[in-house]
Amino acid sequence: ESMPIQTLQVFLTVAANDGISLSKVASLTNIPQPSVSRAAGDLGEWASRRKTKGLMLISTRKSPVDARHVLCSLTPKGKRLAERMKSHLCTSGPVSQ
Repeated sequence: ESMPIQTLQVFLTVAANDGISLSKVASLTNIPQPSVSRAAGDLGEWASRRKTKGLMLISTRKSPVDARHVLCSLTPKGKRLAERMKSHLCTSGPVSQ
């Protein structure tokens, strides 16, 4: 299944910053907050745009310090994908032209 580039950016940002807030993801990626929220839904439990189950790669929870903030972490499935991506990128040689 294909993944839009913004959704991939959100996934990689969460992978690199466990427990990051959605607002911080938006700030780091320069993706508008509503788009980050939609991508988090697609990556999480429920893809509201498509009205289907999400990819289950990230989990979200309210911040215990400030309930207005939503924090994101990788699920076990998301961690496995991140590790596969990392190992592939680390073992790939230079691209020949």
